[in-house]
Amino acid sequence: MQIKSTAAAVAAFAALAVAPAYAHHAGAVGNASTSGPINTLSASTLPEGAFVAGVQFEQTNLDTLSDTVLEDAAVDAFLAAEDEHFHSVETLRTIALTLGYGVTDDLTVSLRVPFVARDNIREGHAHDIPPVTGEVHRLGDATGIGDITLLGQLRVLKDDGLEFAALFGVEMPTGETGEHNAEDGELFDTEFQPGSDSWDFVFGAAATKRVQRWSFDASALYTIAGDASNDVNLGDRFNYGLAATYRVIGMEAHEHAPGTHAHSDGNALDLVLELNGEWHAKQEEPGEIDPNSGGHVLFLSPGARYTIGTVSAFASIGVPIAEHHNGLQDEPAIRFETGVALKF
Repeated sequence: MQIKSTAAAVAAFAALAVAPAYAHHAGAVGNASTSGPINTLSASTLPEGAFVAGVQFEQTNLDTLSDTVLEDAAVDAFLAAEDEHFHSVETLRTIALTLGYGVTDDLTVSLRVPFVARDNIREGHAHDIPPVTGEVHRLGDATGIGDITLLGQLRVLKDDGLEFAALFGVEMPTGETGEHNAEDGELFDTEFQPGSDSWDFVFGAAATKRVQRWSFDASALYTIAGDASNDVNLGDRFNYGLAATYRVIGMEAHEHAPGTHAHSDGNALDLVLELNGEWHAKQEEPGEIDPNSGGHVLFLSPGARYTIGTVSAFASIGVPIAEHHNGLQDEPAIRFETGVALKF
């Protein structure tokens, strides 16, 4: 059983990065393979002709802005003659189907199809009839198929337990963009639609070093966001991760002959500790930049992966330990991820 080969580029951020601020996003990069870290990408590739298929679930709970905060912010912006928008989202969830294929021993391609749900979207407004007062509109939920991501991973170095890979891909505007709110039936803004309505291009790198039962991984991905058909740009994104994985149960990965892939015999339990960071640029609309968008958050993410034969299950909890958000936004409270993968 080949435990240490990875289905690269199963990126959770790809279909979810369709809001102007981190608080409206779930997660960063996700690795739905049968081994390795959970959010950080490994540099290992699948053997030629091998497949891995998986399903991932992720939920981010947010420290939401209260109705009072939304109302007061809307009134203050109106009195200052500033055209600002204030929103709040309770939770962000995604279920994604993933498929990876080893084109060669050093080139893996993967496809990710997500279903996205944003729950309890609220928006603050000001009424200009004196006296100026604030009101919160409860817009409901926005759910649907998100953008499909196609990502390639080209391993350019494999030497004495050290691997390095280049990452490249595209997020295609295949997601739904016609969701309407529950209050007045109007179309949700682009930032809350399941799909981004834009072509986004991804590039980055991943590195892996194995030492007996330990595996150390690092990855970085930058996404160049394109313009939607309404000229809204949801902002570039940068996702990065550092991970340490320790094999608690089962043999450490080994190679029987030079050039063969690292693998382990029998079942295995890996404990994972990660630092995962996400940066988002501000959202741009025609003639303006949204000041209440963009920012940075760093998660500490402990997790575990258990492998039985060619099937693995994993779970991870992300806790924000450092963050900065522009303007007035929700802040992430906790992120939970789980999933299963099958290699064949």
